[in-house]
Amino acid sequence: MKFDTLCKDFNSKKPVLGTEKEVVFLFSTKWENAFNSSNDLLIKYLKENHIEYLRDFNGTVWFLRNGNWHNAKTNYNRDTNIATFSVCNY
Repeated sequence: MKFDTLCKDFNSKKPVLGTEKEVVFLFSTKWENAFNSSNDLLIKYLKENHIEYLRDFNGTVWFLRNGNWHNAKTNYNRDTNIATFSVCNY
């Protein structure tokens, strides 16, 4: 999908942060590079899985899943160096 089309779709269907109905596991990954942000890890996953996404002006990464826009929550375990990402369903 073209960037302009993604933006129009996002603007018409953007969920309101904090109104999620459920949070569901998406993926886990080792946080190997300390210079990467959680957004970097999420975007890498989205690109590898051919999932279209946008980053809003607040830095939140939004992605299309089943025709709806979602963002993700991240939990990081220092002991295992594993970041777990969960989808926020609205």
